[in-house]
Parts: sequence; C-alpha cells; structure tokens
Amino acid sequence: MMVWTIEVTMTDQDNQQDFSQVDQATEPGRFVRCLDGVSALEQVQAAKQLTFKLLAVLAGSHLLDVGCGTGEDVLALAVLVGPAGRVVGVDQSRVMMP
Repeated sequence: MMVWTIEVTMTDQDNQQDFSQVDQATEPGRFVRCLDGVSALEQVQAAKQLTFKLLAVLAGSHLLDVGCGTGEDVLALAVLVGPAGRVVGVDQSRVMMP
C-alpha cells in the first residue's frame, strides 16, 4: 500500500479559509488553481488511477462524485463508464463547477 502526504500552503489572506468557503473568497479562482496544481502532480495522478482501478468501474456503471471540485475526475470516470453509463458530480461551490 502506498501513502502520499502532500502539503499545499496557500498564504494569501483569502486563502486562509478552507475549501468550504470558496465562493465567499475575494479571489476564488485561487482555489481552483490550487486544486488544478495539486491534481497535476504525478503522485496525485497515480493515486487517482489506483483509486479508479480499485473502484472496478465497468462500462455502464452509474457513479456519483460528491465534492467533485472542478469535475476533473468526473470527466475521467465518464470515459470509463462509456456511453451506457453515467457519472454525476456535485460540489457546493459554483466557482469550482465549470
């Protein structure tokens, strides 16, 4: 079993909030950029691929991603379930959802 620890420091005043208050930040796009930056890390991509494999997603599966952020994983999972499946992503932040 692999375990990764990734520390992300957001030092700007707005970013002292957590991700539950993205839409109330003065510059909410910083949260999106932070999430995009973390998601681009090789270790995170490897962890996501392992997670998708462990989910044993089959064509035609129906999946729900709660707290999907920008929806990147929703799109990746949609490819795995194919046209017969369905993936729904929800997030409380309007900023996160493209």
